[in-house]
Amino acid sequence: MKKILSFLTALAIVVTLAAAALPAAYAEEAESTGKSTEAEYVRFIGDGFDPYASFEFSDKGQNDYIDPDTVKWAALRHRTAARYNEDNVEYIAQFYVSPPAEPFIPAHYIYSGEWETLIVDMTSVAALYGRESIWDSSHYINPENIRLDPLEPDRDAENFDDSTGRGKVIEGDYIDIAWIAFFEKEEDAKAYTGTENTPFCILDAESLSAPFSVHSLKAEFFSDKPVDPDVTEAPVEISGPVALLALNYEDDVNDMLFAGGKNIIQEVYFGEKCYVVDVPAGGDPNVELCFGTLAAGGDIDEISADECKVMQMGVRVNPDDGGVVGNIYWQTDLNPGYSETQNFEYKYAKTTDVQVVTLDFTKIKRWEGAVSNLRFDPFVSTNNDTEVELYYVAFFTNVESAQAFGEKFLAEGLPATPAPTEKPTAAPTEVPTEVPATNAPTEAPVATDAPATDAPVATDQGNSGDKDNTDNTPKKGLPTGAIIGIVIGAVAVAAVISGVIISRSKKK
Repeated sequence: MKKILSFLTALAIVVTLAAAALPAAYAEEAESTGKSTEAEYVRFIGDGFDPYASFEFSDKGQNDYIDPDTVKWAALRHRTAARYNEDNVEYIAQFYVSPPAEPFIPAHYIYSGEWETLIVDMTSVAALYGRESIWDSSHYINPENIRLDPLEPDRDAENFDDSTGRGKVIEGDYIDIAWIAFFEKEEDAKAYTGTENTPFCILDAESLSAPFSVHSLKAEFFSDKPVDPDVTEAPVEISGPVALLALNYEDDVNDMLFAGGKNIIQEVYFGEKCYVVDVPAGGDPNVELCFGTLAAGGDIDEISADECKVMQMGVRVNPDDGGVVGNIYWQTDLNPGYSETQNFEYKYAKTTDVQVVTLDFTKIKRWEGAVSNLRFDPFVSTNNDTEVELYYVAFFTNVESAQAFGEKFLAEGLPATPAPTEKPTAAPTEVPTEVPATNAPTEAPVATDAPATDAPVATDQGNSGDKDNTDNTPKKGLPTGAIIGIVIGAVAVAAVISGVIISRSKKK
C-alpha cells in the first residue's frame, strides 16, 4: 500500500512539473515556427476608401534608398486580422513604384492570425492586367520612398468587380506589420529573421509608424520592449509658438502671404477676423503660402524646420462641400521644389465649427533646413463651391505645445495682438478674444502622416495610374511689406494664456 501511495505521489509530482513546463515548451515551439510576438510593430487600420501610405526607408538598413534594378525580393513580417471586405474579396497588400503607377506588385498574406513572414517577388504584377513589371529605375524615379497599400481587395479574385471594387475596405479592418525588408536575392529574403544586418533597405516599425503621406489609413505603433526603470523621460516643456502669423487682421504682410501661385482658387480676401480662401468646385485646389518670400524680403524672420517641428492652423471648413482631406506641400533650402516626397496629408474633423489642424513633422526626414514657401491644398477636390476660413498659422517645437495653444484658441480666440504701426486702419483696434463660432468648436485629431489624397496625385483617389504633380513656382521679387506678427522663441504657458507678445520688424 505504501509503495502504491509513493508511486502515485511521484506520478503527481511528474505531472505537475510537466504541466508547469508546457507554457515554456509551447513558447519554444511557437518561436521555432515563426509565431512569436514581435517586440515592435505597427497596426494599419483602414479609415475609409483606398487606404495607403508612402514611407522613407529606415537608416538601419544598408541603404536609405531602394534600387529596383538590384532589389528583386522582399520579406514582409505580418499578423493578419480581418480577411475579407464587404464583397467577400480577400485582402492583399500592394506595392507601388514612386510615383505610383499601374500595375502594382501584389503581396498575398498568410492568413493564420499568427506572426508570419511572407516572401514577395518584387518583379511580379497583378495577373488582372497582363502587363510586364515596371519595377525598374526608368519608372521608379523617387528611390528614397515606396508606397504600400496594406489593405486592398485582391483584384485577381474570381468574384472581384473591377468597375466598383477597387479600394473597397471595411472601415476599422486592420493588419499588423513588424517590418518589410528588401533584398537582392530570394535566399537572403527567406533567411531573414528581423535581426540580421543584411537587407539592402528596410522599413522597420519606427519608419512604418511615420509615413510622410497617408490616405484613409491610421498607423498605430506598439512596443513590448521592457522599460528600463532607471531611465526616466524628461518632462515635455510646454511653450508658446516659435512663429505665429495671426490672420485676424489685414495688413500688407498677411496679404502677401497669399500672393503666390494658385490653382482653381481665384481669390483670397480678408473676412471677419480671418482670411477667406474662395474654393470653386473642381480638382486639386491650392494656393502657395509665401513664407520664404516674406523671409527673403525681411518682412518676417526665417522659420527653421529643425526647430519648428510642428505646424498648426486654425480653420473652418465645410466637409460636406470640400471633404475632410487636405495637404501641405513644402520646400526648404535643403530640399527645394515641391514633390510627393514633401507632402503632408491631414484630415479635418467632420464639423463646420472652427477647429485646429496640427501637423507633426517630427519624424519626417525632409522637413529640415529653412522653410521656404508652402503649398496649401485645402482639399483634394471639391464637389461644390465652398470657402475655407484661416485664423492663424503657427509653428511649435513639440506637439504638446501646439495642443495647448490650440485648446486655448478654441476656448478664447487668439491672444490680443498689437495693431500695425504703419497701417493703423488695416487692423482692428482691439482683437476679440472669442472664436467666431456659433457652436462648440471641435479640435481635429493630430495628423502624424501624414499624416491623404492619392499619395502622389492630389486629384485622384483611386489607383488609376500616374498622377499630375502640379509644381507651383514661388513668386519672386514680391514687394516688401511693413509689418509681421510673429512670436520669436518659446514662451511660457502663462504667456500663452495671458496673451502672446507679437514682435514686429519694420523695414527702413
